[in-house]
Amino acid sequence: MQHGVERAQSNCQLIVQIAMRSLRIDKQAFCRAYAESAAVRHMVQVSNELLIEQVQQTAACHALHSAEQRLARWLLQCHDYAGDTTLDLTQDFVSEMLGVRRTTVSFIAHNLQAERLIQYRRGHVKVLDRQALENRSCECYALVAGCRTVRVKPLAVPPGDGRDADLASS
Repeated sequence: MQHGVERAQSNCQLIVQIAMRSLRIDKQAFCRAYAESAAVRHMVQVSNELLIEQVQQTAACHALHSAEQRLARWLLQCHDYAGDTTLDLTQDFVSEMLGVRRTTVSFIAHNLQAERLIQYRRGHVKVLDRQALENRSCECYALVAGCRTVRVKPLAVPPGDGRDADLASS
């Protein structure tokens, strides 16, 4: 196996950012599927590439863009993954994700709510005007979302499978 799939432990800590339904697979079953399936290996490779692209773009975003632009980007990304207009997020948690003070998040969220882009109350953020939020976000959101849109749809089909053309046309 490659890319650390067989490693017993990781030095990373995972944080679940959004409450949502997910599936779980036993490590041994995943390693077996990874070893036996070109499609699974392809999915892992594309997922890793997307993650690296997102991490790189987020690092640049944190260095170059305002807290308001980064908050708009982050809310849009959460909205994309959650598939729901209401997100269970505390200002404290959002401040940690953005690397700013909680008071900064509170101030920006208050302004976005006054402009009717979002509605927030203790631990819950509801996206009211997604298009306006996209307009407030920096270009980083569109770049990452564009990569995800182009590459995730054919995720389960390995290159050269013969079904690539079918997916590209759908």
